Amino acid sequence: MHYRITAPVGHTGIVAGVSFANGVGHCCYPVTPMGAIEFLRRHGYTVVAVDPDPCDEGEVVVIEDAPAKPSRPRRGKPNDTTTTEGG
Repeated sequence: MHYRITAPVGHTGIVAGVSFANGVGHCCYPVTPMGAIEFLRRHGYTVVAVDPDPCDEGEVVVIEDAPAKPSRPRRGKPNDTTTTEGG
């Protein structure tokens, strides 16, 4: 079943595994678990069944992550790995 979900505010991002753009998200059951859909409903999101037919399970939505930022060298003293025993 295909659902159209509207956020209480114009949110863009991912909530409970559902991707939102300007407060509107779409998802399919069984691809999106019913628990996630119920979670959104309990938290004030409007959930409307758009298409009563089951969604194709072969349908996959790929969300690409932003490339990782290059790491900067750590500040502070370097770790001292030498130990002295007894004196």
